[in-house]
Parts: sequence; structure tokens; C-alpha cells
Amino acid sequence: MCQGFSLFSQMFMINLNYIASLEKIDACMKEHMVFLNACYRERLFIVSGRKVPRTGGIILAQGSSKEAVEALMRTIHLWRTGWPSLRSSSFRHRSHFRTSRGFLKSR
Repeated sequence: MCQGFSLFSQMFMINLNYIASLEKIDACMKEHMVFLNACYRERLFIVSGRKVPRTGGIILAQGSSKEAVEALMRTIHLWRTGWPSLRSSSFRHRSHFRTSRGFLKSR
């Protein structure tokens, strides 16, 4: 489900903005959580959560390229509805809190 990142050389902040009602978003949330959990099992996603106020969500991910991350995000049901807009930013992690070491893969 979350395949496509062969080399985790970059980190990404994925910014989702809802462009539909929360009722429509909530109707897709169960399937979205299945997707998120699969990506966590494969260590593609580091952390995710809802924005406050609830206008979208943020995901920190690791992957081989921005294109691979965005292609992965487009496979989820929530994206296919056209209800969230997506923006991702790439960065190379330089430092992190000690307990996060087990989650991050380095080159």
C-alpha cells in the first residue's frame, strides 16, 4: 500500500488543506487511518495529525523524492475525492531529538 520509497534520503512535510465539509472528510477517515497505519508500519511516516483549528492535517514523512511522496499521497481515497489540497516541502534532516533515532533512516 505504501510502497515506492526505495531509499529514504529526504524528509518531507506534507500539508493537507480540506476543501470540503468536515462531514465529507469524516466519511473517509476510517480508510485514511488504514493508509496512515500502513505507512507507519513501513516507517515511511514519522508523525501526523490534524491541524488546529481542523482545516487539514500535517504529515512528516521520509522518502526518495518529492514526486514519490506526492504520488503515494494521491493513492489514498481522501485524495481521490478531491477534497484536500496537498503541498509538500522537502528537507534533509540535520538533527533530531534522541528518542526519534529509531524512526529515522539515514543515508
